[in-house]
Amino acid sequence: MVGVLCLEIPNFYWIATGHSLSFGMPPDTGYWLLALAASAVTVFIVSAMMLRQRAVASVRTSTCAPNWSARRTACRSSWRAGSWPK
Repeated sequence: MVGVLCLEIPNFYWIATGHSLSFGMPPDTGYWLLALAASAVTVFIVSAMMLRQRAVASVRTSTCAPNWSARRTACRSSWRAGSWPK
């Protein structure tokens, strides 16, 4: 959703400056700079989402969710030994 909104930023700029999108490709440099920046942000957002999906699909506990049972076990064993967990 955020990626799609980022791609619409140049169109919002073009319409806000009083132009119409019905005449083809805008010749304005500001439009194309915004389009380039919006495309870069969208690629970043989509790639971060894909990396997250890959981590969820491969069930990596370090990136999906903390391993609470292992942490509790380590904490309990260190308390029994008389030292605080670090």
